[in-house]
Amino acid sequence: MLLAVSSCGLFDKKQEVVLARVGDKLLTEADIQVRMPAGLNHSDSLQFTEDYIKSWVKQELILQKAEENLTNEQKDVTRELNEYKNSLLIYRYKNALVSQKLDTVVTNEQIDNYYSDFKQRFVLQNHIVKAIYIKVPKEMANQTKLLKMCEQYHADESELQTFSYQYAKKFDYFNHQWTNFYEVIQNTPFIIDDQNKFLKQKKYIDRTDDSYYYLLYIEDFRLKGDISPIDFVQDRIKSLILNKRKLNFLRNLEDEVYREGLKHSKFKIFNQ
Repeated sequence: MLLAVSSCGLFDKKQEVVLARVGDKLLTEADIQVRMPAGLNHSDSLQFTEDYIKSWVKQELILQKAEENLTNEQKDVTRELNEYKNSLLIYRYKNALVSQKLDTVVTNEQIDNYYSDFKQRFVLQNHIVKAIYIKVPKEMANQTKLLKMCEQYHADESELQTFSYQYAKKFDYFNHQWTNFYEVIQNTPFIIDDQNKFLKQKKYIDRTDDSYYYLLYIEDFRLKGDISPIDFVQDRIKSLILNKRKLNFLRNLEDEVYREGLKHSKFKIFNQ
């Protein structure tokens, strides 16, 4: 019957499907469609629709209560809306200028200078290491050879990598980057109660079980409370430099706009 009605032109395909009503407010299928995240399967889209309807109904009911119980003065939001509009316009204008004109190039020299000037801001909150972790079948393990390959890894990466690709069940050199020591050991079989003592006294730790040999080799380390190495904080320093540059840019923008307004008599301040 629906097909027949539709084919006769009596069924308006554009008619909105109403899913909920609170007072004289309607929630339509189209309202939800524009808010639904892309890529949801049928089950998830049904769940999203159900959750959204409940949330919308609750919001409208609370709004209805507010309309009924607040005074006219309390319901007058004209000033707040104007303030929000003004803030939003200024925010968008400033962001557009920042995108167009802010110099975002930060040189290594600028990072070095900032690090030298503010080293005490970069005290480590955790132990960090540069490390190599390898797990190989027990029958393939040769401690002396593996340790030698780890020691020479910076000079010649190929030997250890070739061995690891062929035989290792797991191999991680953490991209030669400083890494939180806790993150390094959490997926290993090693339990190190006194990490401070271990890092100071030992270059590696290993163990063997029924099937595998495990080796954690420490290339370098810094202890909690030490000053961070510059390469550990260079991204943070870059962000700090750019943020300071942005604040100066916006401060200068406001001063420039003020001077321009003063020059062209765009405003007048009256004596009180």
